[in-house]
Amino acid sequence: VDARTGETLVHFVDKTEVSMYPMPDAWIHEYIKTGEPMDKAGGYAIQGGCALWIRGIRGEYATVVGFPAARFYQELRGAGIDLMEFCRQ
Repeated sequence: VDARTGETLVHFVDKTEVSMYPMPDAWIHEYIKTGEPMDKAGGYAIQGGCALWIRGIRGEYATVVGFPAARFYQELRGAGIDLMEFCRQ
């Protein structure tokens, strides 16, 4: 959002599909007991205990973890905004 005008400059949606191997119910219950999935949007931590069950990822890993930083940067660049320029100032 342009702070001066309030105009939206860029918006996008990013999608990543994660496939998993089948999990035994006992493992799921033990995983829940660890507390790890309780603050995750998808109910699992791809970078944590659930990593052992990830079959594949179609899309950007960072989107699953929390924020598609590379896609965000590319979208801004496409709109003529280069964050690296701000870093040099």
